Amino acid sequence: HVLCVDTTATQSTWAYLSFVSESSPHAGNKELALTVDSAMWKHTLSLLLAVALAATVVPAMPTSIVANAGSPTQVHLAWLSETERVVGFVFPHDTSTVQFGLDDRSLDREAPGTGRSWKVPETDRTLVFHDVVIDGLRANATYFYRAGSEADGWTQTFSFSTVIPTTFAVYGDFGDVNDVSIKRLRKEVDDGRIHAVLHVGDLAYDFQDDDGKTGDAFMEQIETVAAAVPYMATVGNHESFQNFTYFDAHFSNHVPLAARTGSTSPRYYSFNQGLVHFVFINTEMFHYSPDPVQTKLMIEWLRADLQLANTAARRAAQPWIVMGGHKGSWMDKTNWTDISVLAHENKVDLYLTGHQHNYQRMFPFYHNQADLPADMARRRCVELFQAAAAGPSLRAQPFPSIDSCVSEHSITNHTYYNPKYMTAVVLGSPGCREKIAHSWGPANVTATKVPDYGYGHLHAFNRTHLYLDWELIEQDATELQEATPLGDYHKTADHLWIIRTDRP
Repeated sequence: HVLCVDTTATQSTWAYLSFVSESSPHAGNKELALTVDSAMWKHTLSLLLAVALAATVVPAMPTSIVANAGSPTQVHLAWLSETERVVGFVFPHDTSTVQFGLDDRSLDREAPGTGRSWKVPETDRTLVFHDVVIDGLRANATYFYRAGSEADGWTQTFSFSTVIPTTFAVYGDFGDVNDVSIKRLRKEVDDGRIHAVLHVGDLAYDFQDDDGKTGDAFMEQIETVAAAVPYMATVGNHESFQNFTYFDAHFSNHVPLAARTGSTSPRYYSFNQGLVHFVFINTEMFHYSPDPVQTKLMIEWLRADLQLANTAARRAAQPWIVMGGHKGSWMDKTNWTDISVLAHENKVDLYLTGHQHNYQRMFPFYHNQADLPADMARRRCVELFQAAAAGPSLRAQPFPSIDSCVSEHSITNHTYYNPKYMTAVVLGSPGCREKIAHSWGPANVTATKVPDYGYGHLHAFNRTHLYLDWELIEQDATELQEATPLGDYHKTADHLWIIRTDRP
């Protein structure tokens, strides 16, 4: 398969293309310089990206629409490993069963579940949560499943894929009201274009409202997404009611994963999916539950997790480290004193955050010092000229000098080449009752900002190229639409390549 990466187009219209082997996604890239006219380049780019997309789309997953009255509700999946998932649901009985199999007409395997009663705070309601581990899953297969019991009713038959996830929907701040992104999310899941969801805090708005029924409605709203792909979340300030108790209850299916990574809480944990090591942190504990013992536990856990993820052996398997949390280092009512240092020391590549209800992409920065496009371009150009001087290279050298090369590569801020610091991206506007906000990060480290609704897609193509785009939802963005590696139907308002050639 071929994939276009790290592109630039000028009046002379040349571009670098990287050819990536599907059979060896960890292999280094071979790059060629091409000279084409502008119209041909745009057409060729679209064709190449279509081929790349075809290699990453999971087949659409059929589901039954039949469910029994009184059957489990709020069904959602959590990742546990390549061969395991945790099915979470609400079912008012002490025991349950998840039936699953490779044929929706013959669910020939079963996993037992045990209910955990939870008294909804300040109400007379009780919910019973079930978290059932299903294991022994085959790779690259479609599984069908249902939850419940013969005596008390079954859910509809859902399905999920065990193809290694490569494309993730990423956002924070998604609610039951003004949920403008849900229709699009459902379509992308149905089409097999999203393999997991990463939700970085602020859910439902708010779980505790209307005696907890708002939280129930939100979980039922996302079921058509969360029952088909892992829905991985952490807390935001809107989950802080009574020490995050609603989040802990509704996302208790994160507990098995958290325990495996040494965490004592479903609010922070880590997991590997494909080429990425994901780390979710709780940025809200410093203000809303400032217990020094619990704070120290998370920081020490984060230190151990990132140090292990940054070892050569782990980077060989998961070359990218992506961290997620509700608030960025510049936001209020949090504390990044230790987090910033640990992320920098262990070379975290990307941080996904929310809280501010808009889209923002930062330049790579640390302690308010930005790594700007011109700086990254100069390092890249020096590397190119050094390689050319060393002898024959697959890269033709179209520039007469380093300065002209820097000038060429500084015209766009959409490619971060061997960045010195972690990149932060705010994805806080998939839709909620509080609508769009116009609060922004520090101007000196902000690359772009969009005050509109949307959500992001994150895709790790190989060990050197990580891609993120942000798709508009409510706006007619035809003028912003472009061919992207994830399909040219996206109304893409921004995109980013992070390219790393400086690691073994």
